[in-house]
Amino acid sequence: MGTNYYWHEKSSPCDKCGHDEAKEIHIGKSSNSWVFFLHVDSEEGIFGLTDWVDRFAEDGSYIMSEYGTRIPGATMLAVILERKNTENSWSAETIKRNHAKPGPSGLYRGIDHRHFDPPDPDTDVYDLVEGEFC
Repeated sequence: MGTNYYWHEKSSPCDKCGHDEAKEIHIGKSSNSWVFFLHVDSEEGIFGLTDWVDRFAEDGSYIMSEYGTRIPGATMLAVILERKNTENSWSAETIKRNHAKPGPSGLYRGIDHRHFDPPDPDTDVYDLVEGEFC
């Protein structure tokens, strides 16, 4: 089971009709035993964690979990960076079945073609993932 997180741009409703075209962009997913899957989106200018941190700091924007909970930017960074797995060691068969490889802090990384290790995969507890996923 996991939790998806979304960044919401500052609301900007139309003066005439009230329609709001503010963006909602998928930040990524936190799943038990896995490194955080951090969504990258070149069309949105998001190529890594630094770009997300800049978005988190935008005036009037906010972060929401898929369950409707607002998340402060500092808490979102902790969800991404302060991950550990001390309870759930996987067998070689489970690793293979999940298309994974061992990662830092007892976590597992994806080896799917959409997953890219971050700049320092020995210490960073997130993978960069492009395209749609949930």
